[in-house]
Amino acid sequence: MPFKITDNGRLQETGAKEIPLAFNKENLITLLNDIIAGGTQHSHQDMVHWARKFYSYYIELFENGEDIDFDLKDVLEDIDAQWTMYLFNTYKTEELLKLDLSKVKLSKELLINWYDRLRAI
Repeated sequence: MPFKITDNGRLQETGAKEIPLAFNKENLITLLNDIIAGGTQHSHQDMVHWARKFYSYYIELFENGEDIDFDLKDVLEDIDAQWTMYLFNTYKTEELLKLDLSKVKLSKELLINWYDRLRAI
């Protein structure tokens, strides 16, 4: 599904499917590996939305005084940032309002970079 325009005139991404995985580094590594290998039904959009929710969960842990891995936090931030930059640097607003975001694919190099960074921490 494409973006939609909200009541306040902002673009809101739609159509991501939920990924029923617990928020942890190992699940992110597995998810990235499956997407890189092409062995998953999850789209890049689905993965990014899962990572965004993981990031929010992670920040909540930090705000509650729990120790977090800042390298993992950085990867989660980068996933969100790269997705947003890719969409808005590649497509015009009119295209985003029609584009099936589940078909958009980030570069394999980015996916491998995140995978490698996660495996190193």
